[in-house]
Amino acid sequence: MTRHPSLRHSFHVTVGLLALALLFFALPLSLHAAARPVHVLATTYPVWQLARPLVAGLDDVHLDLLVPATTGCPHDYAPTPADLAKVAAADMILLNGLGLEKAFAPVLAQTEARKVDCSQGIALLAGDEDHEAAGHTRHESYNPHIFTSPAAASRMVGTMAAALVQACPEQAGTIGERAATLQKTLLDVEQRLAALGTAHPGACVLLQHDSLAYMMRSAGLSVMDVLQENEEQAPSAARLLECITHIQKARPVLLIGEPQFSPRPLETLAAETGVPVIQLESLASGPENTPPDYFAQQMRHNCQILENALAH
Repeated sequence: MTRHPSLRHSFHVTVGLLALALLFFALPLSLHAAARPVHVLATTYPVWQLARPLVAGLDDVHLDLLVPATTGCPHDYAPTPADLAKVAAADMILLNGLGLEKAFAPVLAQTEARKVDCSQGIALLAGDEDHEAAGHTRHESYNPHIFTSPAAASRMVGTMAAALVQACPEQAGTIGERAATLQKTLLDVEQRLAALGTAHPGACVLLQHDSLAYMMRSAGLSVMDVLQENEEQAPSAARLLECITHIQKARPVLLIGEPQFSPRPLETLAAETGVPVIQLESLASGPENTPPDYFAQQMRHNCQILENALAH
């Protein structure tokens, strides 16, 4: 009996699909795994904001934030079960380094995910306490808020871009171009800040918190004092009086606060000394629903605020 042509065609199609299905299930597991996006976990808000423009819209990469955006620097942060699950699921973890991830040190030491320390190659400033970095203890104390310097942030971008290209070589061109664009923007801001130091040689400032120390270094402004160690503990009356005396002797050009701190202590100092107050964004914390270029926008805004304040 002769088979009907349409039936013969249907039979061949069915056999072909079955063969493809068997071939698919016979593929090594590693090839199946390669089809899913690389899960990249940024530990802190500024690291996450720097990584976002590099991978925005790429199907190959899923970028997540570990410490909640509004937390700030996680010096005393207590990891939650959800945080630990994020670490366990990550293929790559982008670290600020310098002990800022101290709360996660045990779980970071156990994970098999690739850990990328974005502080590598950056000239560091002294800090107030010893910091334990993931996997080892540093014997010196460093200020971990490197991201407030545009030049240091640019270096961080280069470090994370190199790691991302290794994880997603098929996106090397896109990631490389985006990194170069972001680095140029940040280095342009760095040049504008440096011009302020040239225009105001020997000028000093008082900071509400030491997170902006790297930005001041970029601007060529020395830090004559730091008012308080953290946002939870307001300075005492004795500390305010001590700062007033110091301000009257050192004569800083500005008192510089941050949005996440109460403005009242600096307002008190300004009322007593006549030194103007401004606020700059350290980007240690912030809103989560922002455009990918939010970090660069805020750096340019910081620079504009400083330029305007020092022009008077």
